[in-house]
Amino acid sequence: TGVLAVAWVGGEGKSGLIDGNPHQVIVQLYGIAVTIVYDVIVSLIILKLVDLTIGLRVDAEIEREGLDLALHGEAVQ
Repeated sequence: TGVLAVAWVGGEGKSGLIDGNPHQVIVQLYGIAVTIVYDVIVSLIILKLVDLTIGLRVDAEIEREGLDLALHGEAVQ
């Protein structure tokens, strides 16, 4: 990791945060941020596609009745 990178592991001129070089940690944080943004965008696209095709919610009547009863015929005795 960028925190534990030291010259004897990565070679001359390669050091990490402990040796006073935050570059690798910054690169890793940038990678994390890009991954989070990508995941949010892809998730929103998938949710929109599902909403356009089968919908994300059931009808109001089914919601009032209860999903267990409406979809599975199950009821608390």
